[in-house]
Amino acid sequence: MAVVEGAEHLIQKLKAIKQSVAKRLLRKAIGNGTRAILRAAKSQAPTRTSLLRKSLGRKVKAYRGGIAVAGIVGARLGFRQVRGEGKRGKRAGKTLYADPVKYEHLVELGTVRSRAQAFLNPAWLAVKSSVTADLKETLAAGIAKAAGG
Repeated sequence: MAVVEGAEHLIQKLKAIKQSVAKRLLRKAIGNGTRAILRAAKSQAPTRTSLLRKSLGRKVKAYRGGIAVAGIVGARLGFRQVRGEGKRGKRAGKTLYADPVKYEHLVELGTVRSRAQAFLNPAWLAVKSSVTADLKETLAAGIAKAAGG
């Protein structure tokens, strides 16, 4: 989770305008930011099977009861593929699947048996300054337009 530093005056101005307009401005600004983060994450994602890279997507979620908006970048549902058939044990004869939603965090953070191949956090760090600048610029322009019109 990231908090935009130096945007306190923009947040105060957002609270002063109509809540639906403020939410729309935030959704637009955060949507632009998640688009840049997704582009960077896809370029840095491991390519062992390319299923993880294909499954990466973004989502902007607005919450009720205020002007809270979140941007989410990660593996999407619906990219499960057949990996093969179980050979031994309780999975013998059963179909095995690869689902990026279930293993994305293991690739990003690593496990006891495999080292981390981080791609989401480095993607965020690579575009953080441009995303925050664009966020501030979009919000300032939107607030000025909403206040003037």
